[in-house]
Amino acid sequence: DVCQHCINLPTYNSFGCIPNHPNYFLGAEIGSICDSLTVGVINEQFQQLQIKVHPNPASDFFWIDYDFTNVTGNGSLLIYNTLGEIVLHKTVYNYFKTTKVECTILPEGIYYLVIIQNGKRVASGKFVKL
Repeated sequence: DVCQHCINLPTYNSFGCIPNHPNYFLGAEIGSICDSLTVGVINEQFQQLQIKVHPNPASDFFWIDYDFTNVTGNGSLLIYNTLGEIVLHKTVYNYFKTTKVECTILPEGIYYLVIIQNGKRVASGKFVKL
């Protein structure tokens, strides 16, 4: 004996009463200011260089592949935790195309990478430590 709509509710039965279930599996919206899947803001004064972090997630070490042929001089790799604290600092050399980073001292979590050359951020990324 089911009677649909037999209960009078104090408000209309619309979005205010029924739970709203957003679809979190849609992925990132490119160009959105609220995009939480990317890191940092690209500065218009310099070109953002591409880096590749692998394996990601990592447990003992990971590699960073980059191509800085258009940039002169060596750079600095800074690794930040989610609180914005620098947890690791390493020099990256312009004449290499890859750098190995030991991450055994880091606790498990999400970390952000920033490569700085000539006082400007030229690349960024993130990785997960298991």
